[in-house]
Amino acid sequence: MVTLRQLTFGSYGHTLNRRQAISPDGDWAIYDTRNDDTHIARTDRIEMVHIDTGNIRLVYQTPLQSEFGPGVGAAAFHPCEHKVIFIHGLSNCSPDHPYSAARRFGAIVDCDIPGRLIHAESRRSCANPNEAFSDSVSRGGTHAHSWNQRGWISCTYNDAHSEQLAKLNPQHRDARTIGCMMPSVRPTADLSANDSENFAGAFDFFIAANVVQHAQSGTDQIESAVEECWLGSKPAIAFQGAIRDQLGNLHQEIFVSDIALTDGASPCFSQRRITYTLDRKFPGLQGPRCWLAASPDGQFIYFLARDERGTIQLFRVDSNGSAEIEQITDLACSIEGQITLDPMGQRCSFLCDQKITIVDIPSGQVVFQSERSTCALSGAVHFASHGRLLCNGNVDCNSDSYLQILCCQCPL
Repeated sequence: MVTLRQLTFGSYGHTLNRRQAISPDGDWAIYDTRNDDTHIARTDRIEMVHIDTGNIRLVYQTPLQSEFGPGVGAAAFHPCEHKVIFIHGLSNCSPDHPYSAARRFGAIVDCDIPGRLIHAESRRSCANPNEAFSDSVSRGGTHAHSWNQRGWISCTYNDAHSEQLAKLNPQHRDARTIGCMMPSVRPTADLSANDSENFAGAFDFFIAANVVQHAQSGTDQIESAVEECWLGSKPAIAFQGAIRDQLGNLHQEIFVSDIALTDGASPCFSQRRITYTLDRKFPGLQGPRCWLAASPDGQFIYFLARDERGTIQLFRVDSNGSAEIEQITDLACSIEGQITLDPMGQRCSFLCDQKITIVDIPSGQVVFQSERSTCALSGAVHFASHGRLLCNGNVDCNSDSYLQILCCQCPL
């Protein structure tokens, strides 16, 4: 049985993002220093570790960090370039205006120029909650950023005014939705040159999913859009949308936004539903929090759901919505976390029974498992170069425990 080795040892957290945590050359892992998934507000550093040597480099550290913000987290490598994007709270966070879902942005740093931060999106704080979005500008917070091969960025988005209205009116839902960013021709600016609430960015931002306050039962209307992924290099994003069945119960189904580019105008999108699972014994996508994953050519979307026994398994569906969903695995134990496809789209990694597990997608068979970990494993299992696999584990150190990065060698 293949054993796990500890790659990091510092007395602080080493949280790998759920996707794109490995550098394009496969030799570095990027992470933030959270020791708890909910502690982005108080986290001040993005670091990376060399998988062979264990050498650690500081990529970025926040100025004037406090328990209220600004905070950083969830760093993701560009698929082709040695730069990362991560969540960054607004620099004016305070006890009266702390870090929140609507008070953050995407921050980009070139790993060869550590500390030099560029805003991804432009942001403008609107005084009037009914004021329409300005073209290409955010008025809220972006989160869970992900690159595609074109260098575009997807993210989830929380609107600042919707957040405020939800605090004032219990009937108003602060609905999360999906955003998209594309490189802008406008000049970029670094953090120090801008107002804390209003700043220029390197990318144009726009909303990429239609979300309503209260979805009509039995329709394709959705109340939130979350956990998205790019469909390969296609200008299309798959995401989980919360629909209501005929009885008014919420279920997560898969939707796709197809993005169209027009000369001289903002991009537009059309939204379509891909899965219809309400007739299943366990309807909707189910299991631990898990971002969708797509095959490299964008044909298939992979997700988690329960089989007829109630066990969480790996499924896929054609992104054209032209076929029934297909169950890939038939595991005795439920999948425990994020799924990751290898670069060829032939294998999928995840945690199962506290073991790093790899499944061959065409056959659905388990082709690799590590030893069962003595510490609690969490998050995604990442494919690195030379057959190495990385994930997080909660390791005891004296009277405390810290999220460390663990590694094993896959002989396949």
